[in-house]
This record gives sequence, structure tokens and C-alpha cells, in this order.
Amino acid sequence: MATGTALITGASGFVGPHVAAEMARAGWTVWTLDRSTQRHNAMRSVRADLGEGDQVRRAVEDAQPDVVIHLAAQSSVPLSFKDPAATLSNNLLGAANLFYAVADLVPAPRVLSVGSAEEYGAVRPEHLPIHEEQPLAPVSPYGVSKAAQSLLALSLHTSHGLPVTVLRPFNHTGPGQRPDFVVSAFARQVARIEAGLDPPVIRTGNLDARRDFTDVRDVARAYRLAATQAVAGEVYNIGSGRSVPVRWILEELLRLSAVPATVETDPERLTPSTVPELCANPEKFRRATGWAPQISLEQTIRDVLTYWREQTEGEKQRA
Repeated sequence: MATGTALITGASGFVGPHVAAEMARAGWTVWTLDRSTQRHNAMRSVRADLGEGDQVRRAVEDAQPDVVIHLAAQSSVPLSFKDPAATLSNNLLGAANLFYAVADLVPAPRVLSVGSAEEYGAVRPEHLPIHEEQPLAPVSPYGVSKAAQSLLALSLHTSHGLPVTVLRPFNHTGPGQRPDFVVSAFARQVARIEAGLDPPVIRTGNLDARRDFTDVRDVARAYRLAATQAVAGEVYNIGSGRSVPVRWILEELLRLSAVPATVETDPERLTPSTVPELCANPEKFRRATGWAPQISLEQTIRDVLTYWREQTEGEKQRA
């Protein structure tokens, strides 16, 4: 298996540490690009703000990567509605600075441009599950920003010969995800109710939306395989190929809960536009890499709840 030097942006986020660890286990030398001076275990770090082109250029010249995995983004759909300009600026400007900087390296590294299923928007039922040729029609500022990133990446493949591959992961979750994402949001509330820190009421947004969830650890493995086996200039969906209602996630957590709770809709958790269903057709990526999810959604939910129980116990001890 070919290895070399991998430069990962967004290594301080939710997915980044999993990807960095996955690449390191496979024998890659891992560099992380971050705005802070935070170091990631024994990995090498370069400091740069993706919004500053000169800083990014110096960082990639220092790292001299063979592969760049671009994860850094403002990734919250609800937050993108609250601050669309910042989301668009952060996600597209950062990608532009990075992609143009690495395009000038000789030889140019492989680039994985990590987008989102939100680029597809509200797909009609007869077009589910979603394949990569589905026209992009995002309905959130976040989705627009990632669609623009994907188009920019593919344009650089055509104009500059940049060996870039676009990955479109569908929803992924796991231990350590922020509580403004749905599985963590529910699990944290359950854990706090169990600990007596909150009243026995789960506050929710739209429970009827259907999403294709994959464990973050499986997604990290997919990115590692894509680094050597995906084809430049191509787009690949990454997902399980199965969608479930958000309501099912909540019911699983309530089944695992040690105490009963009621459910209330919270208007603050509703967004101006909700995509009814996102479900991946991941066959193209599976054919290219042999990847398939290994961790069941039921196990992921249990792991997320365990994580939030541990976090809540720590909060109680510090109080």
C-alpha cells in the first residue's frame, strides 16, 4: 500500500482526529494544518489560517504533502442559516486558498475535497438513493458553500491538472461530535436527564426527516482508502445506502435511557428549509475502493450515549 505525507485541515474538529489517526496507523506521516498552535499527539503541525492565502501557501510548502485531505469547514446547517455570509466566506475562501496553493507545488499532491450530501438538496423520491450524477440544488447556505467548493475543486482539475477527488459524505456521527448535531444533541439530553441535571423533556427539531448515517470511524477509513484508490477528477458518495427517520434515532436513545422522558418540539431547532430525505447510492465508491461500513448504527448510537454519559459525569464531579 502506497503511503507518504498527508496534510489534514480541520484536524481539531470532529472528523479530523479520526482521519489523522487512521492515516497514521496505515503508515502515513501526518501533518495537520490548524489556526492554533495545538499539537495533535506526535503528529507534525503547521500553523495557518485558511482565510489567509500567504499563510496557507507557506504551510503547504513546509509540509510538502503527497496527499491533502481538506476537512476544515463551518459544518452546521442551522448555523449557516443564522450566519450565511460567514459560512460562505469561511468554506469557499478557505478552500480556494488551499487548492490554489497546492496546485503550485511540483509535483502537485493528491487532494481530497470533502463536501457534503447537502449539496444535492431536496431530491425527489424517484431519484433516491442519490447517485453522483444527481444535479446539485442545495437549499442551505452550508450546502451552497460545499457545492461551490466541489465545483472549484473540479475546475482546478480541468484547468490546472490538479489531481483532486471530490468526496460527498452523507451524515456521519460518533463519540465526540458536538451537541448541535442531531445524534449528539439527543444523546446529551438523555445523559443529562439521567444525571438529574435537566428536567425529563427531550427538545427536538424535525423528527420526520430521513438521513443516511454512518459511523465516523468508518468514514475515516473511507477517506484513507480514497487517498490512494479514488480516481482524480471523480466524485464519490460515501454513505451506508440506508436512510432512517430522525425519530428512530430518538426512539433508540429513549429505549437505552435509564429514565423516561417526554418529547417536545423546540422552534429554535427548526431550520427555514429541511431536506425530507438524504440517502446515498455508494456503489461507485465501493467499486473503486472495496469500502463498506463495518459499525452498525445501533452500535454507534450506544457509543455516542456512553460518551455523553461520561461527559455528564465529569460535569457533575466538577460542579
